[in-house]
Amino acid sequence: MSLKDRVLSRFAMAIAGKQIDRALTVQANYISNRYNDVFYQYVNGVALNPMDNLNDYMKWGFQGNEDVYSIVSKIADKLAMGGIYLQEVLPNGDRIELTNHKILDVLNDPNPNDTKYDFFYKTAVFLLINGNDYTYGIDGASKGLKVRLYPLPAQNTTIVGGDRYKPIKGYRCLYGTDVDDFSPEDILHIKIPGFDYNHSGADLYGQAPLRAAFNGSLKRNNVTNAQVNRQMKNAGTAGALTNEQDKYNLDPTQQAALKNKVKEMMLSEEDFERILIANGSLKWTQFGFNLSDLQALDTLKWDMKKLCNIFGWPEQLMNNMESSTDNNMGWAAQFAINNTIAPLGRRIMDGLNRFLVRPYAKAEGRNLELVFDTSVYPEMQQNVKEMVEWMTQEYALTPNQRLEALKFPVSKDPAMDKVYIPGNLIAIDELSEPDLLTNDESDEL
Repeated sequence: MSLKDRVLSRFAMAIAGKQIDRALTVQANYISNRYNDVFYQYVNGVALNPMDNLNDYMKWGFQGNEDVYSIVSKIADKLAMGGIYLQEVLPNGDRIELTNHKILDVLNDPNPNDTKYDFFYKTAVFLLINGNDYTYGIDGASKGLKVRLYPLPAQNTTIVGGDRYKPIKGYRCLYGTDVDDFSPEDILHIKIPGFDYNHSGADLYGQAPLRAAFNGSLKRNNVTNAQVNRQMKNAGTAGALTNEQDKYNLDPTQQAALKNKVKEMMLSEEDFERILIANGSLKWTQFGFNLSDLQALDTLKWDMKKLCNIFGWPEQLMNNMESSTDNNMGWAAQFAINNTIAPLGRRIMDGLNRFLVRPYAKAEGRNLELVFDTSVYPEMQQNVKEMVEWMTQEYALTPNQRLEALKFPVSKDPAMDKVYIPGNLIAIDELSEPDLLTNDESDEL
């Protein structure tokens, strides 16, 4: 084949390749548009409403229920204490940690009102209570490179529908009479996947974990707490105090005086003032059930367990002395880190990698990634100890590989990339050599 023919052949192949790419793009857009046609028929330019009132979860859950607040605040605090590292993935697959980068500056000082700890605490609370978290990112000198991150109130933020090509037109934050609209490029929306599929885009919102408990454990817990407080305040259940002697019936004035006397007596902090003296036989008729009859305290304990299950937090870590023992406290702490904190951290890192890291990586031509590390938690230090003990016996690893596994900087010394074995170890095939055997052993062979 001549040079001209080879050039024309490669040119034809290049054109064919572009046509294939273009065809695949058209096909992908067609499939996407068909999907959007099915699920987002009525979203054009209107605020999409979730299937439930997200304000209720914040008002009656995090702000109005002591158990929910205790569980969620513990998770949020623990999440905010986690290790967050920026790594560069090299072409050969190796990873190096970056300690100086604009991305880290943004995370360490997200905005003038929030510290790094505040930012991640709020992110965790909004996700756990509302199933959604919205972060407003402000661009710096270069478009798309965020230099400030502001948490938005998730319970007051709604999605504005677009069209079949772009279902999300933007986001709208409502607080009081003020309304702020944000473009989708300026908002990071992290969510726990929702499953309210309809023609109005409700599935674009996340599902609040409390939704599963709102009409069960949460409502029952709030009602039981209110009943306990009511009876404690009133020194018991409601009832009627009547005169058992028919010939000495109380007139309305005497009834009012007796009621006021009992009320005054019950509110008094003096022991002798809480004694009622009457000139006749009185009878007490109770209305409703007292706390022991209602088994209110047992109900509160049961609901606490149910709420712990909703958020994936072991009840042993909630001062539950009945369930807490020396043997299972360590297990519960590690379970919480591995099964609750780690997945939550990964979800947040995935969002930040897409929204914050990827534009910087593209601008710099590097492969950058935020990583959430749970080994920094004291609860996981026993695992680190076990890993160290195991690696001291794993002779196939180089010293640098051990350092890297333990999150320590690797050494540039070439000797640290060699495999070392103890000097008293002998290869099994060497045992067959005669000079290594005793005379008796040679005779036996």
